[in-house]
Amino acid sequence: MSPSELNRKIADIEEGLRSAFTACASLIVLALLSVAGGFGVHQLSQGIARTVAVIAVLGAIISLAAAIGLRWRRAEVYEDVIVAGFRHVSSHEVARRAATLVLPSRRRQMAEALDRLADVAITGERTPVPVHREALRACEGQLRSIAVALRHTDTELRAAGMVLLRRLICDGATSPVFRVEAPPRELERLLDVIASELFGSSSRAQSVLQPAA
Repeated sequence: MSPSELNRKIADIEEGLRSAFTACASLIVLALLSVAGGFGVHQLSQGIARTVAVIAVLGAIISLAAAIGLRWRRAEVYEDVIVAGFRHVSSHEVARRAATLVLPSRRRQMAEALDRLADVAITGERTPVPVHREALRACEGQLRSIAVALRHTDTELRAAGMVLLRRLICDGATSPVFRVEAPPRELERLLDVIASELFGSSSRAQSVLQPAA
């Protein structure tokens, strides 16, 4: 996707957010006015006031939910920018998103998730969704090596690698972790790409990964 397309997506999402928040605020005001009109100054019947207030509150909740969804979508687009390396697209917002991706808490979360996948593959424990156990067993060393490196907080990480890692762990539609028909080699190759994006040519990272390789 080109920088102009990404900018257009971000602009559309921002416009959607403004509309959603405006609608939410307007509906809350309508609910308050309805309550005041029906139960305060008695300009409306209480039944009508209650009905209008309930509808307005429900509309406000729907608008807020839409705004939350748009914020998630905006974060996804920011991550697309990070992976693509387009530094000039929404640079300040993307930089903030990149900084959150490499926080120690996020590193620990991803490391625990990788260890969990490796444990599930080895123990045969039941999971809420199907996982590609054969591929996970074949890649256990890579999974645990990356988890070890993530826990070394003095090892510098690249945000693009964290994006790819999160998608590997969370994206049930495309990740070879969950597509049981995918050849194990696909997961192996993707983990190689993720490790390269995470650590680059860092000598510290290589020293962490080498013992578990």
